Amino acid sequence: EVWTGHLHLVSVGNRILYMEPVFLAAEADAIPELRRFVVSDGVRVAMTESLADAISELSGLAAPEPGAPTAMPTLDAPAGGDAPRPSTALGLLERAEARARAGDWQGYGEALDELRALLQRLGSR
Repeated sequence: EVWTGHLHLVSVGNRILYMEPVFLAAEADAIPELRRFVVSDGVRVAMTESLADAISELSGLAAPEPGAPTAMPTLDAPAGGDAPRPSTALGLLERAEARARAGDWQGYGEALDELRALLQRLGSR
């Protein structure tokens, strides 16, 4: 059985990004498994196994290599008063995805909230 999660709308600059997780549940297993993400910028649509890959496909940027070491992202501005970098968004997407795969729905929601705040800050620069 295929289930779709809640549609998330994220403002990025003067555009809206639509993100929706897709889950697959076996009849015998009550716990759905996160299988795909559908992401759209209103013009193009990407459906991939990871949220980072879907964002990369839409943006034309390469996603980080799997297993590559990454620092835990924060929303704090780096020293010198610079705003956070767009690459921090991919780290937050990966964290949200990992939390969803682990069934940590609170952590998933918190990571998406952080991502939304980051993208709003980046969009207002």
